[in-house]
Amino acid sequence: MVEWTCSIQKSHINEAVLETLGYDVNVKTYNLPVILEGMADGQIDAFTDAWFQTWGNPP
Repeated sequence: MVEWTCSIQKSHINEAVLETLGYDVNVKTYNLPVILEGMADGQIDAFTDAWFQTWGNPP
C-alpha cells in the first residue's frame, strides 16, 4: 500500500477479507513507482488503490 489516507483503510479491509478466504496476505508500504514496478515484474501480486488519468471522453 501507499501511505495515502484513503489507501490505508482499504488495504486493511482487503487484508481481512482475503485472510478470511484463506489467502496469506502481507501488506507492505512502498512508494507508487515501486509498487507499479513490482507488479510489472511479478514481485507484487495486487494493488487495489490506483487510478490512472485517461485522456478524452469515455465511449
